[in-house]
Amino acid sequence: MKKLITLLVAFIMVFTLCVPAFAAEGSFVQSPGKTNPEVTNVQTDIPNYDGRIIIVPYDRKTTLPADESNLMDRAYDDIAGKTHNGNNLGEVIDQIAKDNNTTSDKLGVSDLFNVRETNVNYNSNGTYTITVAVSNVGNFQSLIYRDKDGVWHTVPGAKLSADGKYLTFTTTVLSVPYAFVVEKTGASPKTGDTGAIYICFALVSSAAMMVFLGFKLKSYRKA
Repeated sequence: MKKLITLLVAFIMVFTLCVPAFAAEGSFVQSPGKTNPEVTNVQTDIPNYDGRIIIVPYDRKTTLPADESNLMDRAYDDIAGKTHNGNNLGEVIDQIAKDNNTTSDKLGVSDLFNVRETNVNYNSNGTYTITVAVSNVGNFQSLIYRDKDGVWHTVPGAKLSADGKYLTFTTTVLSVPYAFVVEKTGASPKTGDTGAIYICFALVSSAAMMVFLGFKLKSYRKA
């Protein structure tokens, strides 16, 4: 009986270390950067606006200024459940679920990207209505962004076209991470980072084997 208890304790200790990896696996419904929205139209209230709005996907975050790249990393950590000091993302997802008559466990985040302007030499401080061409956003529920203070917000009125090819939204906030919130399908959520899970299984198996061999060696010495 003592041997069984020791084995179970070892298993639980190793499995506990793996919990963050399993949690992160269910955060994104697809790997960040797989969807690459492309800006097709911009309308603004800024007179004679000569800037350009662009989308920088997560997998190209190293091309961003350092502060914006860091914001992308922090947004990723929030979504993947790696933030230790807490954030309001869960509350935002809960409200989106309520607004769409569904439950939070049925929602996930699809992609992560920066919306920014270039070719401007001044702080425009305008309002932008942006249309982007999208693909693979699934059952779109909402558009969210994380501001520079680490607070998540929804973008009111963000709307997907009837054919699912274009998303239009109005914002005053640029140079921060945006993401899609979608309803999960029957497929298992994926982040593209499954290595941690395989490592966890290997650790659990190794721990069990070490305990087993330890008991065998102890029994052999007593014989």
